[in-house]
Amino acid sequence: MAASVRRRTLVSIMPHQALDRLSADSLPAGEIAALKELERRNRDLGAPEFLEMLRAERGPFHHRAEVRTLLHLLSPQSTDRVLDAGAGVGRIAMHVAPKVSQLVCVDLSPASLWELESEARRMSIRNIETVQADLCSLLPSLGLFDKIYSVEVLQHIPSHPQRLLAMRRMRRLLEPGGTCVISVYCWNRRNRRSDGEKEGFWGTGDRMLYGYLYSPTELGALLEETGFRDVRLHGLSILPGRLTRYLPPSLAVIETWCSMVPALSGMGRYVVATGKR
Repeated sequence: MAASVRRRTLVSIMPHQALDRLSADSLPAGEIAALKELERRNRDLGAPEFLEMLRAERGPFHHRAEVRTLLHLLSPQSTDRVLDAGAGVGRIAMHVAPKVSQLVCVDLSPASLWELESEARRMSIRNIETVQADLCSLLPSLGLFDKIYSVEVLQHIPSHPQRLLAMRRMRRLLEPGGTCVISVYCWNRRNRRSDGEKEGFWGTGDRMLYGYLYSPTELGALLEETGFRDVRLHGLSILPGRLTRYLPPSLAVIETWCSMVPALSGMGRYVVATGKR
């Protein structure tokens, strides 16, 4: 798709003025809804090729390290009922589901959930339930969960009030004493965009999404504002990408060790916060 066509497509969803130096906190409700529709549409379009694209971009070590570290922080148990908030095509869900009693996967994109269901059938995983929903609209009818996790999702929810609402909805669904694990892109020198902005549009055309980069301090404050206790911060994907492209997945334990060092929480590609209800 030519650049001019991509821009016309976006302008049909978002007003022109919202494309330059975006600050979602200042947008009216209709434009927030338009950003969410952009996310849903582009996630639907990219769902069939998403995993293949991600593996090509990040490499096998990165995926193993991410999964290993998130499982360590989540500590799933065989009796747990768990919520994957923003499950996408299921790249994390396929590793969590075999370790728990039930996994409920929620996502904005129905096409992504269809891919997730197909992969679960292929792997003979039968304890996954899918729900198409906005995280800001999670209903109490989903029931209570022992654990909730959300991986690289919160960063795409436009505006602080909407992200706070999503976190409050997630907390409401946790059993007392339950664990929440949130992973987002980290605002640091490693992830800083060429324009120096921590908020704006990521990608182009059918891969364009709204994004907001969180510092460890900001992410911890968000969980505390939501009402979580015992909030802890971790770095993830701390080793340089130019190195991990060549490391075997069997060495992923190194990343998990690094993630447990508090002083490194702001050094990774991602920052992860854990909290208790």
